[in-house]
Amino acid sequence: MTLVLLMAVFTECNHKTSVDYGQLDTIQVKAEKVLEVDSVSLNHLVYPQILERDGKTLVTSINVVDNSVKIYNLATGQLDRTYLFAKEGPNKVGAVLSVSFPNSDAIFYLDQSSTLYVLDDSLKFLSRHSFKQAEQKGLPLFYANHIPLIHKSGDKLVAVNYYTNRTDRMLLLEVDLSTDSLRYFNPIPPEVVEGYYGMADFTYWNYVYNPNSKSYAFSFPASDSLYMYDADLNFTHKVSARSTLKTDEVAPPLPTVKSDDLGELRKFSQEEVMSRIKQSWAYHDLIYNPKKGHYYRFVGLPISEMDIEDGDPIRSEVRQFTLLVMNEDFETLNEYLLPYNKYLIEKDCFFIHSGDLYLQRHEEDEDRIYLDVLDL
Repeated sequence: MTLVLLMAVFTECNHKTSVDYGQLDTIQVKAEKVLEVDSVSLNHLVYPQILERDGKTLVTSINVVDNSVKIYNLATGQLDRTYLFAKEGPNKVGAVLSVSFPNSDAIFYLDQSSTLYVLDDSLKFLSRHSFKQAEQKGLPLFYANHIPLIHKSGDKLVAVNYYTNRTDRMLLLEVDLSTDSLRYFNPIPPEVVEGYYGMADFTYWNYVYNPNSKSYAFSFPASDSLYMYDADLNFTHKVSARSTLKTDEVAPPLPTVKSDDLGELRKFSQEEVMSRIKQSWAYHDLIYNPKKGHYYRFVGLPISEMDIEDGDPIRSEVRQFTLLVMNEDFETLNEYLLPYNKYLIEKDCFFIHSGDLYLQRHEEDEDRIYLDVLDL
């Protein structure tokens, strides 16, 4: 059980963390959408996805308060319907973790015990699948707008692996619904664990699919590069998707955990670990806009050492974000400065519709969800 330090002197922290972003263009808001929230719903979107049903454009949002999925009419802003998943009775399911609507005939529901339910539109069971960990640790996970479930032929699906914060793990697993078996594949790229992956801003990564090139682009928080995979999820190459603001200066890395034993990590100051994380660059979600053929990548800038030491509850915790815009050849078209702490970027409160990027604003109103339609 070893803890490998990529730098012997862990306590030195004199690298530059302030970034000059004054030359970036600011992003313009072209419209606003407001969704009306009922008394038992969260006032922010949770892994939203766009559905086209009966001539209406709908936006989904998981609601853990009552174990449901709320469906909003994007045009009117009103609640269109609620899928309330039963916790008792013959159609009982566990607490909701993720929901996917692949088509109008099926709903994939994953609960917090990693049991996958396939239901019809009336929420009656079509099948139920309980998975167990194989030799390689991991259980299936998917989120609609972040790490979507990939539908393969027959009864086979591809999901991401729960346990991807170690150097000896696999990124993906194939789920066979006919046998309830798991097949693990695609090892974790080395760059993913160049910092302590699995904590704070280094916890989550995502991928998007481009139907034009029939390729998947994987974005990891610690990597300037995107990892490209073909339609069969075979790795092909890396492409640069680096912020125009980032210099070649390398910040002192974090410890990398190579086993399941996290005991040694506790020997280090957690305050120092969190400070080091905050002072590192952290890429957030990658988005693909199929109508424009553009990739968007949220860039989390380092929080300055001064802001961390000052202890301001906002400035010491919340990053400044930019939005990197690239074409289909991953050539940078622009990088926009996003208004500080205005959008719920770290909660994945966004979606693409008709070529526009919708981002939820950070508001205190418990009865409404405010969305800005951004002009790119």
